[in-house]
Amino acid sequence: MARIPTELIERIKQEVPIVDLAREYGIELEARGKDLFGRCPWHEDSEPSFSVTPGKNLWNCLAGCGGGDNIQLVMRCEKISFRQAAEKLLSRLGLAPQAAITKTHIGTTHEILTLPGDELSDAQLMGIVTDFYHSTFCNQPQAMAYLQKRKCFHPEAVKHFRLGYANRTLGYRIPSTTLAGRELKARLQRISILRESGHEHLSGSIVVPLFNQAGEVVQMYGRKIVEHLRKGTPDHLYLSGELQGIFNRTALEHQKEILLCESILDALTLWSAGFRNVTCTFGTNNFTPELLQLLEKQRIKRIILCFDNDVAGNQAVEKYTPDLIKLGVKLLRAKLPYGEDINQVARNAHHPSSALAACIERAEEIGQKQQQDGAAKKIALASEAPSTLDPQPSFLAAETIAASNNLQAEMRGEDIFIKIGDREYRIRGLGKNTSYETLKINLRVLIQQGTDNRQPKAPTAIPSSWD
Repeated sequence: MARIPTELIERIKQEVPIVDLAREYGIELEARGKDLFGRCPWHEDSEPSFSVTPGKNLWNCLAGCGGGDNIQLVMRCEKISFRQAAEKLLSRLGLAPQAAITKTHIGTTHEILTLPGDELSDAQLMGIVTDFYHSTFCNQPQAMAYLQKRKCFHPEAVKHFRLGYANRTLGYRIPSTTLAGRELKARLQRISILRESGHEHLSGSIVVPLFNQAGEVVQMYGRKIVEHLRKGTPDHLYLSGELQGIFNRTALEHQKEILLCESILDALTLWSAGFRNVTCTFGTNNFTPELLQLLEKQRIKRIILCFDNDVAGNQAVEKYTPDLIKLGVKLLRAKLPYGEDINQVARNAHHPSSALAACIERAEEIGQKQQQDGAAKKIALASEAPSTLDPQPSFLAAETIAASNNLQAEMRGEDIFIKIGDREYRIRGLGKNTSYETLKINLRVLIQQGTDNRQPKAPTAIPSSWD
C-alpha cells in the first residue's frame, strides 16, 4: 500500500466540498454569515454547533468534538482510516493512487507499505499499519479461529474495531535497499511498530487499534495467539509510549449506561455477545485520565464495573471507586464467579449471552449494604441441579426469582421453567435484554389439572415491559 502522493491529497482537500459531504451524512446546514451551521452528529446538540467554512473547506464542532478537512470528516463519520477515507474521495474524483512495488531478497514482490515524508504524521503512519494488519486478519483464518475459541468474535466487530493480525510479513513491504525504505524503517521503529532488531513488536498477535477523538490511531494492543511461547514472553502487548485512545469510544458518546471492563478482550467479549455499551481500561493499573474525562464529559449516568473477581480486580474496584463516584454516576459491580473474568464466564457457558446477562443482572450497587433475604434459596445449576439443566446460570439470579425453599428452575433451550404448586411458569426472552433501560419478557402460566378434576386453563402469554 504505497503512500498516496501529496498532490492527490491536496486535490482531495480542494475539490471535494465539505458542504456536500456533510449533507450526505445527514447534517443539514444553514447559512450564518460566511459559515454554515448544523447539529453535530456526535453529541446531543440543542443548538447547532457543527460549523463549515466553505471558503477554506474546513469543518469544526464548537462543542469540542473535533474538526478538520474533508478527509477527516469521512474518517470520523465512517470510522475508517486516513488511507481508506482518502481512497474513497479519490474514487469520487475518478482518480486512483499508483502502487509502488518492492522486491525481497528471495525474489518475491510486494506492494510498498508507504513512502513517508515529513507531512505524514505518526498517527497517519499507524493508520496505514492498521490497514495492513486488518487486511491480514481478514485473510488469516487462524486469527478469527482464535477469537471464536475465546467466545469474543463477531463478524461486525472485525470492521467496527478494525481488528488486525501481525503475521510477520510487514517487513516485506519495506524496501531495504533504498534511502526511503531505511527512513520508513526508522519511523516504524520510533513509534515501536518495529523493534530495533527489525522484528514486528506485535508479531504473532491479534491487533486492536485504539483511536483518539479525531479517529486517528494512537495506540495498539496485541494479544499473542500462538502456543508454546518462549518463557517470559508476555501474552499482552502495547506499543511503547503513552497509553492513550479509548476502546469503543462511540459507545460513550451515545449511551448513558456503560459497562466498564479491565481488558480489551473482556470488552470485546461483551460486545460480541450483544452488549454494545462497553469500554475498558488498560488493565487494573491504568485507568487513564482521558477515559475519566470522557465519562464526565458525556454525562454517563450509570456505570457497571465488570472487573475480574480476583484480588487484583477487587483492589482496582476499591482504587477507582472514589474517582467514579465524584462523577455523580450510579456505580455498580457485575457479579462474576470468584476467580473468573468476563471472558471466562463466556467460555464456560453453553449460552454466553445469557450467562453474561446473568452477571450484569445481578450487579450490586457499590457502597450500598445488600440485604439478605433468608427465605430466598439459590437455585443449583451445577452438580445439584436436575440433569436437564444447563450447567451455567443463564438468566436471573436465584434471589430475584422467588422466595421459596423448594423452588427449582429448569432450562429448556433458552427458556426458563419454574413450577410452584399446580402452576408452571415459562419465562422467555430474557437473553435479549442487554440494558437496564428496558426489561421485556414473555411470561406464560400453565395451571395443571388437579385432584378436584378441574380442567387445565389454556396457556396465557403475558408480555410485560418495565422502564
